[in-house]
Amino acid sequence: MAQFKQNLVKIQEHNSLNGTSTVGINKFTDKTPAEMKRLNGYRPDMKKASNTSATLLDDSNLADSINWVDQGAVTPVKDQGQCGSCWAFSTTGSVEGAYQIKGGYLETFSE
Repeated sequence: MAQFKQNLVKIQEHNSLNGTSTVGINKFTDKTPAEMKRLNGYRPDMKKASNTSATLLDDSNLADSINWVDQGAVTPVKDQGQCGSCWAFSTTGSVEGAYQIKGGYLETFSE
């Protein structure tokens, strides 16, 4: 209960900032940071170094910002559970958005 209360304070603080995102209570609200780290499965020690150099693109013709939610290119949040396949969820999210931008129809794809 103490951890839930601590996280509730963080939720309220975040949402009071009037930023571009909000957070809320879910099945993880009572988890400690250590418990969340174990659930996430991300292993920074497994990250490989990249030797590629960045290529800069001309961004002079781009808008300062685009809200893809307002543009209808974002599907509802999905719960990947403990499957550890965040790459699949990020990929389908990207493809769903691209599909809507190109074709005008938002479709939810399966991971």
